[in-house]
Amino acid sequence: GHEINSFHLHQELEDFVNQTQIPVAQLSLGKGAFNEENPYYMGIYDGKIAEDKIRDYVDNSDLILNIGAKLTVSATAGLSYQYNIDDVVMLNHHNIKIDHVTDDETSLQTLLKQLSNISYTNNATFPAYHRPTSPDYTVG
Repeated sequence: GHEINSFHLHQELEDFVNQTQIPVAQLSLGKGAFNEENPYYMGIYDGKIAEDKIRDYVDNSDLILNIGAKLTVSATAGLSYQYNIDDVVMLNHHNIKIDHVTDDETSLQTLLKQLSNISYTNNATFPAYHRPTSPDYTVG
């Protein structure tokens, strides 16, 4: 999310993702927070207007880690996401929220560094990102 950009946590996030192989979908406000050439990058998730395969994957996930992102009206096409907000673990610069428990003592910077200690590897399949290409053209 945009807080990854603000706090320059790109490498910490990418290290965590590479270690766990958890796929990443970004909100439009967080574009650039994660390396789009990384094999675990799926693309942009923006609610009901997201590509079908990304929207279906995110909306039907058992658990979503929201890392440094803010769910805004503009970034989610009018808050049109279909996942259960209770299935989202919110990790941001001023607190961590899991279910109805909030921890105001742990910073996003500290948490991302600690996540590198996790012993988990995702084995599930996920939609692959395909970078759009521009058509060949000549100016004449």
